Amino acid sequence: MYGRTLGDRRLEFGHEGVLYRNSFVMYDRETRSLWVHTTGQAVKGELRGEQLEFLPSEVVPWNVWSERHPQSLVLDRGGEDTDFMGTFGLPDRAEAFGYSVGSGTRATLYAYEYVVESGLVEHGDHLVVHVAEEDAVRAFARAGKSYHLDAAGQLSDGAGGLWDPRSGESRAGGTADLLRLPATPWLIDRWRGFYGAGEVVGAAGD
Repeated sequence: MYGRTLGDRRLEFGHEGVLYRNSFVMYDRETRSLWVHTTGQAVKGELRGEQLEFLPSEVVPWNVWSERHPQSLVLDRGGEDTDFMGTFGLPDRAEAFGYSVGSGTRATLYAYEYVVESGLVEHGDHLVVHVAEEDAVRAFARAGKSYHLDAAGQLSDGAGGLWDPRSGESRAGGTADLLRLPATPWLIDRWRGFYGAGEVVGAAGD
């Protein structure tokens, strides 16, 4: 998920109808520049080299989402859904997926199965957490601390600070909320094609 504001300009996007490295290509209606949807970067046109801002988002089962957000609306496209685009297959192919944190040469991919098995991964400036009850992954900035999951499933710094692992909101200790970072699900082999210089953590063979 990306912000569509670039400087003082708000862009409107459409689908170009072509692929770039097996990734869909978007265009902005203002300059007709072409953007790769998996990286948020413009690869052709007036805005070539510009980068859209990654925004925190999550992939969770619908029952979890609707329980948390009962007033949510769902887009009805009308007619029969033929699933011509396929479906998101993380649960069925967990070993093939990871979560990317950061962008460009600073991007790091955390293998999904590794995060699930670990429960919590501290790596560099990243804190990556598996929220078991939602089967979802969240990422936060570590802020120079070390954390663990306590018996109640909260993030703890061992010094009285407690945080909600779903949102990063402070629960105790008078501490500030954790800064949430975008964590984007990727097929590991597809990610390597875009971020060859990026680090992969926890994948088989790495």
